[in-house]
Amino acid sequence: MTVINNPLRLTPSQWRIMRYLGSYSASATRVGFRADQLCEHTSTEPADLGDLADSGYIAGRERGSAWEPAPDVVRDATNPKRLNVHITTQGKKAATILEAATFALLHLRVHGSLPTDFLRGELGTDNDTLARLERCAYTQTIPGDHLAWHEGSTVRVYQAQQRIDPHWTCTSCNALPRAGATIWVDITDAPIDRHCDPCARRKAKVAVPSALVTLTKLGRRYSDPYMIEVGS
Repeated sequence: MTVINNPLRLTPSQWRIMRYLGSYSASATRVGFRADQLCEHTSTEPADLGDLADSGYIAGRERGSAWEPAPDVVRDATNPKRLNVHITTQGKKAATILEAATFALLHLRVHGSLPTDFLRGELGTDNDTLARLERCAYTQTIPGDHLAWHEGSTVRVYQAQQRIDPHWTCTSCNALPRAGATIWVDITDAPIDRHCDPCARRKAKVAVPSALVTLTKLGRRYSDPYMIEVGS
């Protein structure tokens, strides 16, 4: 028996199961999904269901049974075609946590490292999600002042530096900041832009520049669970 108290510690295949059940929460609560069909839709195996039941995230009921769904039924089932899998109240909470984490991880995968204020303000990622991701070593925080803003579908990320080049002017307003003033230098793969502090803060729409959140190797693996093969 493996009891998993932190849903972010689930295997990628179990993560997929919980996200699927969470996406169809009403049906998964009331009617349930036949175990073999659930595994087919999520590219998983019936063996992936056992730990989820032990953790209280799912419960099972034999097809045609009048009994309420129970976790033990999942563990004892021998025929996936005869087993209906239901999400529990605890499972719904786990699925909500996983959905928020997946949303943040996917954006980090697509756009690269992002400032914490951008993740909170622009993407709506809450502090609990950011803390959970870092505790699980899916992300790491890089100290320093960073800003980000959208340019179309692209996110541009800037880092605070001091102006040294005497010939540098702001990309936005063409002003020449004083020597030693804070400037914001593009650290994405796009052509390098540099902005004076007032222009950068107007573009970013934030009051306080924040540290950078970046994916770890493990976080990249979890940033798109659908790309992970069963058993990898």
